[in-house]
Amino acid sequence: MIKEGEYKEIAQGKHFVVINNYSRTEMEEVLRDWMRKGVLKAGDLAEKSKLIEMELKFVPIWLVNVSAETTFRGKKKIESVETRTLDKGRKETIRKVRWEDKSGEFSDVIEWKVLASRGMRLPLDKVEL
Repeated sequence: MIKEGEYKEIAQGKHFVVINNYSRTEMEEVLRDWMRKGVLKAGDLAEKSKLIEMELKFVPIWLVNVSAETTFRGKKKIESVETRTLDKGRKETIRKVRWEDKSGEFSDVIEWKVLASRGMRLPLDKVEL
């Protein structure tokens, strides 16, 4: 979550830019820390890699809050197992299935991130805002 002071307002109440608080050296250390962690990365990746280029870019993202309400009606499957003892101590297992009416309603509010640039790919589920 972005807090007061971590962004700059560039159009009153409409457009904001997250302030970059990292120097080039600090960003390189963040990157190397990321290289040191993870299952599918070589253990010496951070030490043996050579950074060729680093470029700071700002990508526009729409934050859309979506509210939805719905009702539902259907059947809920309920399964049970019953064991009976037969003659001579034999046991029999019976699986029973019954259907029960089920209905209800629910609502939710979801924050949806939308990349505001065509043709650009970015894993928005990994973007923390």
